[in-house]
Amino acid sequence: MNTITSHLTGWLLTGLLLCALATPTTDTSLAQPESYGDQAIPTTSTTDTLFTMNPAIFTSPGTINTLVPLNDGRILIGGRFVSISGQPTPRSLAILNSDGTVDTTFQVDSRLTVLDVYEAAVQTDGKIIIAGRFIVSPSILTYFLLRLYPNGLLDETFNTVGIGGPVFAVLIDGSKVVIGGAFYQPTPYVARLNPDGTADTTFNGTGSGPNGTVRDIARQQDGKYIIVGDFTQVNNTPQTGIARLGNNGVLDTGFIRGGSIVSKRVAVLRDNSVIVGREDICGDSSFAWYTPDGVLKRMPLDLDPDPNWLESITALVALPDGGFLIGGWYSAVCINGFPTQHQGKVWRYAADGRFRTTVSFGDESDVLALAVRSDGHVVVGGKGLPERSSEIGIFDGLALLNLAYNGLERVPAFHPLVGDEATIYSISRYADGKLLIAGNFSHVNGSPHFGLARLLANGTLDPDFHPFANDPGGYSRTTLVLPNGSALTGFGPDRLFLVGTNGNLTNISALNDYRSVTALAIQSDNKVLVGSWGWLKRLNADVSGTDPTFTIGDVNGTVYALAVQGNKIVVAGDFSSYNGVSVPGLVRLNSDGNIDNTFTPPAFQTEYAQIGSLYSITALPDGDLIVGGSFKTVDGEERPNLVRLNNDGTVDTGFASPTSFNTVQSTCLAGDGSQWVGGIANTYGSPPFLTHLDRNGQIMPTTFPNTYQTAHYFDGAIHKLLCDANGLTWVSGTFSLIDGKPFYGLARYAPLRSQVFLPQIIR
Repeated sequence: MNTITSHLTGWLLTGLLLCALATPTTDTSLAQPESYGDQAIPTTSTTDTLFTMNPAIFTSPGTINTLVPLNDGRILIGGRFVSISGQPTPRSLAILNSDGTVDTTFQVDSRLTVLDVYEAAVQTDGKIIIAGRFIVSPSILTYFLLRLYPNGLLDETFNTVGIGGPVFAVLIDGSKVVIGGAFYQPTPYVARLNPDGTADTTFNGTGSGPNGTVRDIARQQDGKYIIVGDFTQVNNTPQTGIARLGNNGVLDTGFIRGGSIVSKRVAVLRDNSVIVGREDICGDSSFAWYTPDGVLKRMPLDLDPDPNWLESITALVALPDGGFLIGGWYSAVCINGFPTQHQGKVWRYAADGRFRTTVSFGDESDVLALAVRSDGHVVVGGKGLPERSSEIGIFDGLALLNLAYNGLERVPAFHPLVGDEATIYSISRYADGKLLIAGNFSHVNGSPHFGLARLLANGTLDPDFHPFANDPGGYSRTTLVLPNGSALTGFGPDRLFLVGTNGNLTNISALNDYRSVTALAIQSDNKVLVGSWGWLKRLNADVSGTDPTFTIGDVNGTVYALAVQGNKIVVAGDFSSYNGVSVPGLVRLNSDGNIDNTFTPPAFQTEYAQIGSLYSITALPDGDLIVGGSFKTVDGEERPNLVRLNNDGTVDTGFASPTSFNTVQSTCLAGDGSQWVGGIANTYGSPPFLTHLDRNGQIMPTTFPNTYQTAHYFDGAIHKLLCDANGLTWVSGTFSLIDGKPFYGLARYAPLRSQVFLPQIIR
């Protein structure tokens, strides 16, 4: 049994044991109104140890940038992704078996955080060169070129720390590695490395080298290199977009003297001729074909379609029969120089340039990589972003083409789903324990769900709930379950929907003047508060219209958080004015929507004396407020990102603001009065951060999985927390790892009654 299988088996057995010994009791706090921040009913119950469960796999469309066929039919893939068909691949690099499943024996070194993989190549000894942006723990340096052993572990004998810029092209030439990119060392923009990663000093003829980025490199049969990119000179000699270098790096001035135009892709065909791809949107110069000596070749005059019709050529591959494939995107019509489509396509041409056939991957798709597998099939990599329901599933980042009979037939059995990191912004509970989840995602457990999904009380996906099945690309930033089992959700940039219990939709966007919905809360009378950019409204209890008894709030910013405090309403955001009255991003209203003058909030300011942004409000049972956001000082005193206010708005000086946050996004209250706080840490990279504080802001000694990581290092956050009487129950945000284990923007926490710490249960 391999290591991964062994670990999974252990986690599953642990899960079964816990299900038998610690079946959750009914949570009477689930019906608590959302306006109270999903807070718990007060209780004396406490817990010191928590474990996490991975309830579902939420993903957004991932990207494949590079494909490397292996001799045994498998293929190495790299790009920007966290899973392939639900199998965790949190470091944007994987090996696929011939049927498209993930080879789980290949595990990328856990010290590696991958922002992007731009290119990859495999040496004759099986070691893997990867180019992109990488961080190797515990360092915070960015590496642009690394080498892995065949099993995925980092090869620390390969020393490329001196490469100070992105590498976009990698070519294996015997034991040497030729690279191109946007770097200056060891030689500008193009370099050749020895097997240990040091500069090959025999590649010394480049002089000052190209004067711009090298995007791709190919090798002719005589060992000379063809480079393409954004340059206009090579070693101070005019040479635009394409050049040939000798084996020592010297410019071959007889090859396409002066160059042509800026280019992106290059390939050498079986007859040693050279094809070049460019971007020429709504033009007619995206393709060029040269003889081995650099003389421009002409395509057949009756060619239809002409490869120059492509707006951008992003992939090229030579075929064993002497022909070639072109990948790129196409628009049938351009209006005033602007394309009306972005349709990913692959076109096939014979060795003499005659057109064979084409295959489309739908609108808003990109073909970024092509590779011929050892069995002769062609693997296509890229990204699919369907805009219409009819395009869902056409291309999910990977496809396989059969070249038999001069064709390009897709192999339907090969259809991996490439998933990248998703963001879950908002979660809201039903009275029966179900959970409504809103965010920026396209799939849940491999099934299309756009921006909104529902989990059953046991944490599994509700397969019958598909409210936005016809809205690919949609997202939701906030959602709210109503007492009757329906829900409200803000969808996309300007829509508001009433979502029925079965997922049926009623568009009520006009009630909010088609503005972005950023905050929702419900009052005890079931009237609903809707916060947006520019204003605050209140809807009737049946959401049939706006409440005429409520004074609409006019704000000069965005409402990010709402809380109902008895018959008062607390509003927070990044505004400095509410209905013409100067306020510091925080205001309390009477039940009719007018400002409560008995509440005087303090001034929240950033490090640069600007108005802070407030993202979270938790109303406490005693009338106090916990306010979180992005700020440095409160009324001139340093109280970063989290503060407790008294009922009149004054600062409660008995509360210690934690110093570990860059931004606080969400808080929730446990039954014992302690607080869970989530947001963004103030350490390098600003990772997601979660902590547990007592009533006065001191860190509690609770044991729980708390090391959150994003797949791509930056832009992570914890956006929403839910608590019940026992404490923390749900965490959502932008993250892909907790304590080194795969998660997908959502984690469920549960208490343990013993001192045994179980870090995770895999579904």
